[in-house]
Amino acid sequence: MVSTVVRCGLGRVRLRSLLCATVSTMALTVAAAHAADVTPPSMTFKARPTPANTLTMWVEGAAFWTNKNAPVFFGAPAAYGGVLASFPSTAPIGTGAGFNTQVGWEAAIGADYAFAGTPWHLSFDFRYGAAVAANQALTASSGPSAGNTTALASEGLGEREDHAVADLMFGREVPALGGQFKFGIRGVDLGANITQNASLSTSSPSGGPVVSSAMLSADERSSFIGVGPRVSLDGHYALANSAWAIEYLGGAAALIGQRSMSITGTASCTSSGAVCTSTSTLFGGTIANGVFSTQVSNYTPVLNLDASVALAYAFNPWSAVSFGFRFDGYWNALKTFNSTGNLVNADRLYYGPFLRLTGHF
Repeated sequence: MVSTVVRCGLGRVRLRSLLCATVSTMALTVAAAHAADVTPPSMTFKARPTPANTLTMWVEGAAFWTNKNAPVFFGAPAAYGGVLASFPSTAPIGTGAGFNTQVGWEAAIGADYAFAGTPWHLSFDFRYGAAVAANQALTASSGPSAGNTTALASEGLGEREDHAVADLMFGREVPALGGQFKFGIRGVDLGANITQNASLSTSSPSGGPVVSSAMLSADERSSFIGVGPRVSLDGHYALANSAWAIEYLGGAAALIGQRSMSITGTASCTSSGAVCTSTSTLFGGTIANGVFSTQVSNYTPVLNLDASVALAYAFNPWSAVSFGFRFDGYWNALKTFNSTGNLVNADRLYYGPFLRLTGHF
């Protein structure tokens, strides 16, 4: 089932609220400009741009995959330690293994207005997509032997990634290519959020220091928010003067913005009824009891390239459906850890099929 509803209130609201407000304002502006002339275009299937005095609007639903550089968010030895790393005979989760998000969903809207008597167009679009990784969970225990302790440990990891993209573009018709050359601005909000919860409890059959319980809860957010100039070329070519056509698009943007990662959480440990001085003996790191927080960020350029190709069918002069494949890539967009615990910058490459409904008014 294809969803065409864009939820602008979810997730990080800083840029998304601005993007949604921009979309609403542009929609009202285009509708007002079009009020004076609502004559539908005549039926045509040859390669040509949208007729003047025409408002074109579309809605879209898509599925996508996320390609990345095997990011490691928690569990790397140099970054808060591998949770449960000291647990006997246990292979801890997240120590050097990247997350693989499942297939995500995406919804989008857009509009294009062709000004009468000129080859110029004004267009905007907005899209939002999200994907999650399957939660990873581990529960393990070991029994006492030769005076050793009895231990019970558990850990859970989960990830959610999302992205929001908005474009405001001016276009000029290129009849030879059956479409438009566009230039304007693009704004993006990309993010990945990892949550981690772990606990460890032990008891000793006789004597010696006893660690009765320890817990760790942490949240990591990696994001890139930026804007920059964008150019694109899109077109429409009919197939043998029929209702079928090929649609294409290629674009490039140079985005400038803030790339950041923040980690916040809490850790606690009790030993024989007393508070532990550190959880390092349990979790392999140097997290002390209480709340911990750290953040790193920098302003940086990010290269963005996008392309799509689709097969379109016109039901009548006013409506059409398109089915195609899109790629949207952002290089060095998010901060993460590699398998050795060092900070690195990871790509985000989104790609997958889409279905679009288009109307001319």
